[in-house]
Amino acid sequence: MKKIIFSFNTTLAFLFVLIFAVSCSSNKETDNKTSETDTSSELLSNKTEAGNEIDYAETNQAEEETLAEETPTKVNNTEDEKNNKKAETKKTATSKIIDSSPKINQETASTPTKTTPKRELRNAEKVGTTPKKVEKPTKPFSHDSWNVLLQKYVSSTGKVNYAGFKKDKAKLGAYLKLLSANEPSGKSRNDQMAYWINAYNAFTVGLIADNYPVSSILKLDNGKTWMVKRITIGGKKYSLEDIEKKVLIGKFKEPRIHFAINCAAKSCPPLKNRAWKGSSLNSDLDRASKNFINSTSYNEIEKKTAKLSQIFNWYKGDFSDVNAFINKYADTQITGKTKVSFNEYNWNLNN
Repeated sequence: MKKIIFSFNTTLAFLFVLIFAVSCSSNKETDNKTSETDTSSELLSNKTEAGNEIDYAETNQAEEETLAEETPTKVNNTEDEKNNKKAETKKTATSKIIDSSPKINQETASTPTKTTPKRELRNAEKVGTTPKKVEKPTKPFSHDSWNVLLQKYVSSTGKVNYAGFKKDKAKLGAYLKLLSANEPSGKSRNDQMAYWINAYNAFTVGLIADNYPVSSILKLDNGKTWMVKRITIGGKKYSLEDIEKKVLIGKFKEPRIHFAINCAAKSCPPLKNRAWKGSSLNSDLDRASKNFINSTSYNEIEKKTAKLSQIFNWYKGDFSDVNAFINKYADTQITGKTKVSFNEYNWNLNN
């Protein structure tokens, strides 16, 4: 019995070993097949990738070749199109110009072209140069026109033809405007003084001419015409009194001007029939002072008595010492024993 059991166990063990061996063998074969399958799959995928890479490379090369062939064609076509468009545009513009106005074209062909200043300017701008403007030389200021009027309408004794000045009002007015636009600052002292003396006389004559016929300057502005600021010089308003007291006396301190300026009255120093000039001002002022002082129409000077013009009374402060000033130019000297009086002033016009 024990032997039977032992042999049975031995048989079972053998069978178990056999089954295990067979099982291991089948698993190895399965693993080998699986590995072979994986290997073949990897090879197949590698081949596929390699094939795809080759295809991509070939495709890119083919595309580049195609682009290289098509590009010149497109460029040439674009340039041809542009040239065709330009040609068409020129033809269209030419046809429009020709068709627009044949009359104008005929007239243009028959009529010589006149170059306008604007066209010259455009042409000069194209060339890069601008035509120079020819400016007329401006004449320097002078009292020549006033000098002509004085010689024409004032006598050597100082009588004034105001009716003549009124007829020549345009020329007189032109000179007054010239004075207004040429204030003499910056000029020499004598030129400035000559300017202001001429200005005083010319504006006074102009005032009388504007109101002529009038018997006396006192008839104007209620006898205060010297105070009216009606004179414009250098943009500033002046009265006749301003010119006399603030400029000629106040600025230049020159008492002799009282024998150069004329107030349009018979008792005023006579109006000179020449324009005053800076170049001969000093000698002319001396001559005017001497003529006025020694003229019996204005002064009567003797050793014992002297009847003087009211000018020496009204403006005695300008002369400092009246007797000393008179004696400088008088033929007969005034002394301390001379009895001095003043003549009545005649305001009638000096015409």
